[in-house]
Amino acid sequence: MFGVLLIGFLYDQVFSLWTEWRSVDMERNPYVTYALSPQWTMSFALQAEILKRISPEDEDMVKQADWYLKWCESYTEGEMFARALQQWDKDFGETPTFWFTTDEAMQRARETQIVDEG
Repeated sequence: MFGVLLIGFLYDQVFSLWTEWRSVDMERNPYVTYALSPQWTMSFALQAEILKRISPEDEDMVKQADWYLKWCESYTEGEMFARALQQWDKDFGETPTFWFTTDEAMQRARETQIVDEG
């Protein structure tokens, strides 16, 4: 048992063999650096909407929440959102139009042709 722990300690703390691999992995992941996955889009939009509703008198907070909602709306034009929406429609029936987007954006996402390589 001590041998396994010693090897693990040396691997992690002394040689740091996995550290560079994880750094590259994170740098190449667009969902860590600049893009939002559909799940994060929904989470951010929900949080922004809640902030707007609980702080209507705070103009700065409302302004920031509106910016977040606009940011989230921009992601409804992407392929990842189209993929998610089409899967949600398939699994749960027609997905309602979300508060941070429009009927037209939802329809465009439904009509997006997804072409997978392979």
